[in-house]
Amino acid sequence: MRNHMFHYPVNVTNSDMKKLIFCALLFSFTTSFAQVRLGAIIGYNDVNLSNIGMPPFKDYQYYSSIYSSINSFMVGAGAEIPLGRKWFFEPALLYFGNGTHISEKASNPGIEFNMEVNIHLYYLHIPVSILYKTDLVKSVKVFGGAGLYFARGLWGTEKGQFVTEGGGILIQAVDTSIKFRTGTSSSWPHPTFNPYDLGYTILTGIEWKQFKLTTSISNGLIKAYSGYNFNMWNSTFSFCLTYKFASIPKGKR
Repeated sequence: MRNHMFHYPVNVTNSDMKKLIFCALLFSFTTSFAQVRLGAIIGYNDVNLSNIGMPPFKDYQYYSSIYSSINSFMVGAGAEIPLGRKWFFEPALLYFGNGTHISEKASNPGIEFNMEVNIHLYYLHIPVSILYKTDLVKSVKVFGGAGLYFARGLWGTEKGQFVTEGGGILIQAVDTSIKFRTGTSSSWPHPTFNPYDLGYTILTGIEWKQFKLTTSISNGLIKAYSGYNFNMWNSTFSFCLTYKFASIPKGKR
């Protein structure tokens, strides 16, 4: 008696393959999403407007003007999405301060000009970073990473004074709102700024349980200020503290 082996043809169409890949990606995303941890973020910014790539804590001089760093802050929320055992994707949504202090002295025969103003710029700031974490000791991790950020200007202020000396002293108080608009900016003491910013961030820090302390440097790649013969970029040195909420177990969703 002959043994009969029945072979059932298996036809895998492109549509079936796409469905299979989609299901695999959906499962992977769902598994990762179940481990997402949200966190509250608050931090200190040391900020400046300077030439592209310069650190914010270094004064920047352009002709008779000196641009120095000022204090600002950030506040918002972020998420931690695991990409592997030690790799993580971290987006955030922040209310973020930039700006600079300007000290300018100029003179013409018989007259001198002095300006001292603080520029404060506030953005909706969206950074996305890739982090690598490793254990230092029990419950303590160290990490490093890099990423990009996108920002949209919300509002700003310019405060200080403009002093003219020559046959007398004229002091003009400066207290105006900053306008964000595209194109070539008007000059001081009433400048305008680019409404959009895009840049890079390099960061490192330490993590203990649900707390994470991060230090970072960010530099803009898009001009924050575009003058007729003069351009400036945002630059930031930051410390921030993140409190991560416990992730919700998948079974309780």
